[in-house]
Amino acid sequence: MKDRILIVSRMNPESLAMQKTLIEDGKFDVELSNTASDAIERITKQNIELLIMNLGNFTKNKVQLAQDLRGLGYGFPIMILAHIITTDTHKIISDLSNTVLLEKPYELKDLTGLSEKLIDGRPVRQRIFRRYYTNETAQLELFKGGQAITSKIRNLSRGGAFIEYKGPQLALGDVLRLNIDLKQVSRQYEVNAKVVWATQKSPWGEDPGVGVEFIKSKDFYANLLRKM
Repeated sequence: MKDRILIVSRMNPESLAMQKTLIEDGKFDVELSNTASDAIERITKQNIELLIMNLGNFTKNKVQLAQDLRGLGYGFPIMILAHIITTDTHKIISDLSNTVLLEKPYELKDLTGLSEKLIDGRPVRQRIFRRYYTNETAQLELFKGGQAITSKIRNLSRGGAFIEYKGPQLALGDVLRLNIDLKQVSRQYEVNAKVVWATQKSPWGEDPGVGVEFIKSKDFYANLLRKM
């Protein structure tokens, strides 16, 4: 019998891709639910081996479902997918038993591997793709229009970064090049990225900010062409 996974998410391309990837692994039955009330109703009527909560930006009220389920005595593992932009939000996850965070952006293969580990009861790190908080200067160059913008990288992980900037509002899907000046090692790095979420006000100040996902070179031009 296959393990049953319930994904709580808005019905969007991301959640459908998650469902498809997990089903293709061959080990899971995967259902989608787009409200907390519907999720609770499903959980009370059938056995769930793993709950995945697909969030946008992380806020305390968005994980209320996980807290409620723990209060009701449900002990199955919970995986929370979200962008994390402040240091104190990680404590909310840490205080919930058998609950882990997979930070966005992530790779679908990581989602499958982590799901298997959680269902099997194998130990996993509390937080995947650890972010490092920084204040590095970066030159942000938009491929649409070629505009160069001075910006600050406020946190950085293997898969992406949060950038605070002054300039025109960036939109989801915008493709850009980052020239990062790492003063501590006296080196500059150039990476390509795309905007995966945006906010009009950064947590660190009044300027707008964006979360970006680093793009592998083989995927870079495909992403660029989609914006043309």
